[in-house]
Amino acid sequence: MKTLIILNYQREIPPFMQTVIKYAKDIYEDVYYITPRLKIDNRDTVRFDNVHVIQSTRLLRWMTFCKLFLMLFDGETYEIIKRGIKNGLDLKGLLKHCITYQFCSMKLIWMAERILKQCNKSDSDIVLLATWFSSEAYAASKMKRKHPSIKTASFAHSFEVDPQRGKYVRYSYNKSKHIYLDGIYFIADRMRLIYMNELGNINQEVKRKFYLSYLGSTKEDNRLNITSDEIFNICSCSGLVPIKRIDKLIGSLKFWKECPIKWTHLGGGPLMEKTIKQVEELKSINSLVQVNLKGKLKNEDVKRYYAENPIDLFINVSEAEGLPVSIMEAASYGIPILATDVGGTREIVRDENGFLLPGDCTSQMIYDKILLFYRLSQEQKDTYRKNSFKIWHAQFDAQKNIVEFLNKIQK
Repeated sequence: MKTLIILNYQREIPPFMQTVIKYAKDIYEDVYYITPRLKIDNRDTVRFDNVHVIQSTRLLRWMTFCKLFLMLFDGETYEIIKRGIKNGLDLKGLLKHCITYQFCSMKLIWMAERILKQCNKSDSDIVLLATWFSSEAYAASKMKRKHPSIKTASFAHSFEVDPQRGKYVRYSYNKSKHIYLDGIYFIADRMRLIYMNELGNINQEVKRKFYLSYLGSTKEDNRLNITSDEIFNICSCSGLVPIKRIDKLIGSLKFWKECPIKWTHLGGGPLMEKTIKQVEELKSINSLVQVNLKGKLKNEDVKRYYAENPIDLFINVSEAEGLPVSIMEAASYGIPILATDVGGTREIVRDENGFLLPGDCTSQMIYDKILLFYRLSQEQKDTYRKNSFKIWHAQFDAQKNIVEFLNKIQK
């Protein structure tokens, strides 16, 4: 069996990687997760006998700083800066971007090299997985250049490949990543198309390394969501941060006049206090609206909520997305979806299981779609529910998708 080394500079183990590791432990002899010192210490989520979370030390940080200025101005960095200046980019911002890329990748490489020596395996038995198509992918490509027999792969989500999410997409060491990564796995087909459109001419040899790999979501039980005739229930699940635009959803409920409606939000964040004030204002305006702000929940508690509480419609009005796992999880319980047409959302929200809103939607538009769904017959609503689960089961079941992905990247 081979050894999997995962590179992530995120300072936590995000939920999608917890799922990847859960299945990787049964496919690989050992799994090493390389990260800087965790700010969110959630190692308990991946505590398995053959899974090792390796955190960097302060000494390594200073050693990396010392090497940084020797490594920064290599040929590709010089080419990136020259091209950026020619295209009118701010030199200070571009330099900061390049320094960050080099610094983060060097730390990851340093730790990965130590693991290679310790695990006593031939390079052909090593698989390097970058969690993001960012400095992690660059680190994997540099490792591949030094160890040609290693297999290398990277996920590509949204901010790393979409110029609307990050202005340095063209200046992110793509040349090295294209040459030395064995596979680049886009989490949505729309993200692949956006990236190809941004970069322009990409040769066929590189394009053959581009794959679609839906992350999917896990479902540990066979339960589906239930409905209730007593009240119309809507639900959202996200961090309370500006990009999620929860204020627009609150604004849409000010127009509601049909019947008692209950909105439940799963998730907390820096805008919680502001959201509470907006909810108080909403309730003073519209007595038909009930609101339940659940705050931050563990993933298993989110799924338990979907299984045990009636939800008629799941809503996501985010300004930008890759392909939201929150929508996948709701769909896995047979919940119809209303969401903004951003990122790869349209790949899971279709005419059969929900409605799409324009990315720049207003509160009035959100209200109109909620009302449209509310006025459907129960038979139509039930069809949407069945289709939501069918779409999830066919294309977004993580157990199938991730196992297939983990087997593919080692070949």
